[in-house]
Amino acid sequence: MPLIALPAHRYERQAWRNGGGSTREVWREGEAPDWRFSLARIEADGPFSSFPGYRRELMLQRGGGLRLHTDGLASAPLQSPYALCRFEGAADTRAECIDGPCEVINLMFRPEAVEARLLARPLLGSMLFFPRAGERWLLHLAGGQARVREASLSIDLAQGDSALLFGERGRVLLEGGGELVLVQVRSSDAHSAG
Repeated sequence: MPLIALPAHRYERQAWRNGGGSTREVWREGEAPDWRFSLARIEADGPFSSFPGYRRELMLQRGGGLRLHTDGLASAPLQSPYALCRFEGAADTRAECIDGPCEVINLMFRPEAVEARLLARPLLGSMLFFPRAGERWLLHLAGGQARVREASLSIDLAQGDSALLFGERGRVLLEGGGELVLVQVRSSDAHSAG
């Protein structure tokens, strides 16, 4: 089973064109891309870029809270860590920082290519993954330390690091302690089949 280390020091920071923040891309798959996982720092209120054909999930990681205005409607405020908001990439979306800058986790995916979701979990000890064909898991360690093991391969994760598992067969063991953000991605064919 392929297991790819994605250390935090390799995430390149890109400033937003509107000057309101920056993004560090962790992983993208496909040319379009089919899906992308990134970390962003929102410094000021302002509009989000439009991504027609994508669905988005945004999770607050830290900061004074965030409210999204999507097509003129305000979301419930994201004030606690790992609070989540889903919206269409083509929607007219504007971010409002409630009490200063925020750091967020961003997932974008094309639903005709993949089905994806963000999950936040505490990591207390061990967790097993049994990825299936057509399935990928991105493990992002938001806090703490962990080790990912698959057969004879082992990857150590520190805060901010990630790892990508491509589903085939076998099992993957994650051990450690901290805060974990997971992205589960299944190809649309695998999703409709089961």
